Amino acid sequence: MKKAIGIDIGSANVRLAVSGLDTKIYFEPAVVAVSRDDGRKVMACGNDAHYLYSRIPGGVKLVHPFTGETAPDPLYSEALLKYVIGKCRLRGPDAYLSYSGKHTKEAEKIVVDAAQNGGAGSVISVDPSYAAACGCGYRGMGENIIANIGASVCDIAAYSHSKMVELRTCGYAGRAVDKSIGTGIFHKYRFSITPDTAESIKLSFVSLTKPADTPFVIPVTKPTVGLPCRLTLTPAEVSGFAEKVTDELIDEIVEVLRNMPAEPDKIVLTGGGAKLNGFPAALESIVRLPVVVANEPENAVIRGIIHIIDSDEG
Repeated sequence: MKKAIGIDIGSANVRLAVSGLDTKIYFEPAVVAVSRDDGRKVMACGNDAHYLYSRIPGGVKLVHPFTGETAPDPLYSEALLKYVIGKCRLRGPDAYLSYSGKHTKEAEKIVVDAAQNGGAGSVISVDPSYAAACGCGYRGMGENIIANIGASVCDIAAYSHSKMVELRTCGYAGRAVDKSIGTGIFHKYRFSITPDTAESIKLSFVSLTKPADTPFVIPVTKPTVGLPCRLTLTPAEVSGFAEKVTDELIDEIVEVLRNMPAEPDKIVLTGGGAKLNGFPAALESIVRLPVVVANEPENAVIRGIIHIIDSDEG
C-alpha cells in the first residue's frame, strides 16, 4: 500500500484522506487567521483560525487563500496545507492533490510548492473534474457529463467511454448564488445580509421547482445606520434571486452538451452546489436527460483521488 494522501483544495474547505482501507475523510475550513497588525503573520489555520477569531476578533482577521478566482497567496497556502497535512500524522507522504479554481500554471505551481513546503513528499496534480468523475463512478461508463459545482467555480466535463472530450470552467457556483441573493435583497429592500446568512438562505429556502410560500424571517442590517433588524421574505422571491445564477449555470451545461459527439446517458452533479434544492429537477426539465446527484457529492473529488491512488492511475 502506498504511503500517500489525497487532498481536495476548495475555496471553502480543504479535504484530506489517507490511502488505505476504511478511508476516513478529514476536512478543515480553507481559512487562515492573520494578525491585524501584520497581515503576513499567520496565527492559526482551519478550525483553529475560527476559534482564535471568536476569542480575539479585534486582534486577528480571517483570510481565504483559495478564492478560486485569483492565484493563491504562497504564504497563506503553505501555512494552511502544512496544518492540513499534519492531520494525517505521516512523515513526508506523497500527495495527490486537486485544486478547484482557475486552472493556470501559476496557480498550480503555487499550490504544488505549498504542499511540498508544507510537509508532502512528491506532489501529483489531479484534475478536479477527472477526480469527481472517478469518485462518483461514472468516468468509464458510456457518455456522461460531470458537473462539479464548488463554492467558487463549476467544472463541467464531458466523458465518452472514459475519455474526456470537453471541459468548461465557469464562475456560476455556490458563492455566486449567495452573492445574487444578497444583491437581490439589497436592491429590493435596501438591507444588507452577511455571507453566512446568504449561505443559510440558499441551503434552506431556495427551490427552483415549486418554492413554498410560507414567509421566513432573516437578520439584516440597514447600511445607512448600521443597526440590525429583521426582514420577512418568501422562499419564492428568494428563489427568484438565485435563478439569475442557476440559469447561467444551466446554459453552460447545455453548451457542453451541444459539443458532445453523442447524446450522453446522464448528467451527474457533484460538489456542494449539487445540493441546491430543485436544481437537478430544473436542469432535467430543460435538457430532457436523467440528472443524478452523486452520493455525498461534496466528497466526490476526494473519493476520486483516493481511487486514483489505490488503482495506480496516478
